[in-house]
Amino acid sequence: MKLHVRILCCCLSFFFLFFLTAAWGQGNQASLEGRVVDASGAAVPGAKLVVTNNATGIQFQSESGSDGLFSFPVLPVGTYLVDAEHAGFNKTSETVELTVGARVNTSLMLAVAGQAQTVTVTGQAPIVETTRSEVSSTVNANSVANLPTNG
Repeated sequence: MKLHVRILCCCLSFFFLFFLTAAWGQGNQASLEGRVVDASGAAVPGAKLVVTNNATGIQFQSESGSDGLFSFPVLPVGTYLVDAEHAGFNKTSETVELTVGARVNTSLMLAVAGQAQTVTVTGQAPIVETTRSEVSSTVNANSVANLPTNG
C-alpha cells in the first residue's frame, strides 16, 4: 500500500511541476500576428515590418510572407509601435498593447504612394522692363568702327 501512495505522490508531483513550469514560462510574453494588405484588400508580400517597444526602444524586425501574413511569436509585454513599409506604398504605423499571454491579431493597410516630383530651375532669366516699350541694344566699339559712312 505504501508503494502505491509513493508512486501516486511522485506522479502528482511530476504533473504539478510540469504545468507550473509551463505556466511560468509564459509569465511576461505575448505574440503579435497579422496581415499586410493594400487599399483593395490584396496581400502585400515582402513588406518590411519593424516592431518597437515604446518603453525600452528594443526593435524586432520581420517581413510579410507571400500571402501578406507576418508573425512575432515571442514579444515581451508592453506597448509597441508597429511600422510597415514596402516600395510603392506609403509607410503605415499602428500602436498595439500586448498583455501577458495575449495573442494579438492585426491588419495593416498600406496606401499606394503618390508620385513626388521636384523640379529645380537654374540659370539667369533675361531682364525685362515692364515700364518701357522701346527696343534698345548695346553697340560695341568694333561695330561702330565698321559703320558705313556717307561721304
